Amino acid sequence: MAESYVKIKTTLNDMKREFNNSSYKYYSVKYYKGKEYCKIADDEETVFDVHLKHDQIGNRSIERGNPYTFDTLEKTLEKYVKEYKEEIVNKNYLYQPIKNNKYFVSENESYDIEKEVDNGYKVKSFFGERLYILTYGWQGYYYKDYDAFKNGNDVCYIPEYNYVNNNENCLIISEKDNTDDKYYRKDIIKEVREELSGKVYQDFFDKRVPQKLINYIASIVFDTVDWQHPSSYLYETEWDDTIKDYFLNHPKDLDKYGSEELKKELKEQEMVYG
Repeated sequence: MAESYVKIKTTLNDMKREFNNSSYKYYSVKYYKGKEYCKIADDEETVFDVHLKHDQIGNRSIERGNPYTFDTLEKTLEKYVKEYKEEIVNKNYLYQPIKNNKYFVSENESYDIEKEVDNGYKVKSFFGERLYILTYGWQGYYYKDYDAFKNGNDVCYIPEYNYVNNNENCLIISEKDNTDDKYYRKDIIKEVREELSGKVYQDFFDKRVPQKLINYIASIVFDTVDWQHPSSYLYETEWDDTIKDYFLNHPKDLDKYGSEELKKELKEQEMVYG
């Protein structure tokens, strides 16, 4: 899954419905700005700033200037998703790696498939060694397992690493390899905590960062990375709006963890939206 910020023109009733239980196939609403403070009539139409979770669309961007309706957004995403899937098929399946529950890295070399994950495979060698196979996404090779991220009990993400690749169809890394490239959920959470606790974001918080916010941004990072290291994505992304949106939607955490400066800013924003 990926995440984007867009503008949507709709009624408060329809926004609440989509926030609680999305009726659309290609996306769901994660947050909409000021939902705790929006005081318009339920049937009044207005433009919302919306944080979406949606299917992967590769390097395509969703227009943020003009507002969508829910229906036009769904049609746009449907088109982008189909285009992206066709590109992945053309990239990955010119070569057919799967046969009889084995992953063939070459004509004469194969491994027993233990699990097909969201991007990649977990396999075992003839000697019982577990291997992680990174397959190609839009921007590069990576391994991603949503179940492992949710449960926290196994490797959930491996970025494309700077090693020589001897196979043109995939990258392979062993569970025994001494590398920091195998990420568990706890590793991503640790990197998020370190980033938010640093000097760049210290003015947002009173003393410490709420764990719910750390977990939330960790889920965004995991959803989004598709070849790069999580630390690189964290560093390259500005999290100011995400932090503010979180506190707008969690006023109790704002009172407990937010700095006085941030409380004042969001109070003024509440007055504008109100």
